[in-house]
Amino acid sequence: MSSAPFIDYSGRRPLRTVLIDLGRIGAGFHAIEIQRHPGFQLVGAADPLTERCAEAKRDWGVPVYQTVDELLDAVRPEVAVIASPTAFHCDQARAAFSRGAHVLCDKPVARSAAEFDTVLTAAALADRSFLAYQPHRVRPELYALKSLLRQGHLGPIHLIKRAQCNYARRNDWQAFRANSGGLLNNYASHFLDQAMALLGNDPITSVFCRTRCVATVGDAEDFVKIVLTARSGCLVDLDI
Repeated sequence: MSSAPFIDYSGRRPLRTVLIDLGRIGAGFHAIEIQRHPGFQLVGAADPLTERCAEAKRDWGVPVYQTVDELLDAVRPEVAVIASPTAFHCDQARAAFSRGAHVLCDKPVARSAAEFDTVLTAAALADRSFLAYQPHRVRPELYALKSLLRQGHLGPIHLIKRAQCNYARRNDWQAFRANSGGLLNNYASHFLDQAMALLGNDPITSVFCRTRCVATVGDAEDFVKIVLTARSGCLVDLDI
């Protein structure tokens, strides 16, 4: 399979990086990747739960604070990775920008377009970068597929189909719309990002989307159907 482009980090100083929130995504994904990537150095973390702070101090040997402001003021990082629930992203990103840090933020990056604009304005004023965490765009199978498409081995593409299907009933903050929960904001954003990467410069001309609440314990959708039409006529059909 083709893979992501190789970058030589030898001789480069790793970026001082902090992790905000030590829940399932923060501790289970981001912390692991930060510590094994030569381009970054984990220098601190923050989480409101004392037991998580104690575990992080023990396992990672870095200072851990219960508030984001304490973390940013004490450590002054170059990069802040935000893995908290969506409702906190805007304020935490702005706090990081105010201390001179770039931000990598889990998706969905904001609860609304207006909130997203607030984040972008803060990033521009601070002259810092704001990046959404979209790991599916660098998965090896996507690089392999893009390579096949560039080489023309599959001929003209009329349909891109993607399905993610299982039966699960979430009972956490992502089960509720007020928290920007639901499959459209969460899983669908990964698959839409992949579709846009495959389409490249072929712009979308129409969008169809239907969502339903089938088995959720909250009010956020757990079924999503999306059909995109590109200018070339290619269809993107997503089931989640």
